[in-house]
Amino acid sequence: MATKLKTIPTGYRIKETADGNYLVKKSRGGRKYKMSKKARNRIAASARKFKLPVLTAGALAVGVWQPLQLLVQGQGQEAGQVLLRNYTGFNVDGQGGVEFKFRYMFNGLFPLAAVMVINRSGILKPVNQKLAKMKVPLRLS
Repeated sequence: MATKLKTIPTGYRIKETADGNYLVKKSRGGRKYKMSKKARNRIAASARKFKLPVLTAGALAVGVWQPLQLLVQGQGQEAGQVLLRNYTGFNVDGQGGVEFKFRYMFNGLFPLAAVMVINRSGILKPVNQKLAKMKVPLRLS
C-alpha cells in the first residue's frame, strides 16, 4: 500500500504514467557548463581546424621522397619499384627476379611503424596539449 507524501523531497519529482504517479530523481539536464553560445561555437570551431601531424607526415615523406624524385624525372617504372621496395622490402629487378632485403624497409615501413607506436603509447600527449593550448596548428603525432 502506497503512502501519500505531503511534500516532494528535494531532488525528486513526480512522474505521471498510465500506471500511476511515481517519485523519480530529477535529471540534471541542460548544459554541463554555463557559457555563452558564442564561446561554445568558438571552442567547437577550434576543434574543427586542421592540425598537421608533423611526425606522421615526416615518416611518410621518408618513404615517398625518393619515388617522387624518380617520378618527376620521368622514371615511373623505377619509382613504382622503389615505392614497393621501401614499404615491403621486396626488390623486383628487370628480369622478373624478386629478392627480399630487410634493410630496404628502413626507408619506408619502419619510420611509419615507429610513429604509429609512439602515437598509440601516448608519449606525446602532454606536448600536443600544450601546443593546442598555445593555438599552434601543429601536432607531433
